[in-house]
Amino acid sequence: ATESTRALIVDDLSSFCFGDFFTRSGMSVKERELIVFAAVAALGGCESQLRGHGVANLKQGTSKQNLIDALQVCVPLNGFPRTLNALSVLDLNN
Repeated sequence: ATESTRALIVDDLSSFCFGDFFTRSGMSVKERELIVFAAVAALGGCESQLRGHGVANLKQGTSKQNLIDALQVCVPLNGFPRTLNALSVLDLNN
């Protein structure tokens, strides 16, 4: 982060999301990452962040098929365009 964006990205985003909500008890990191992946997919237009959370899911042991299954469960809520965009992100080799 540059000095001008440090406060927003590092202090606010990282501290707020990952320092508070993401570290609460009750769920494993693997479970949390899957939920975050599904939620970011629902937002649409966040493919860069979705790719990052896709990779984070794989590092936690979630399979690519599990991510596809999660997206399929969310189709009635997310709609087909957002689901198709999220599926294209799962081609993590690009």
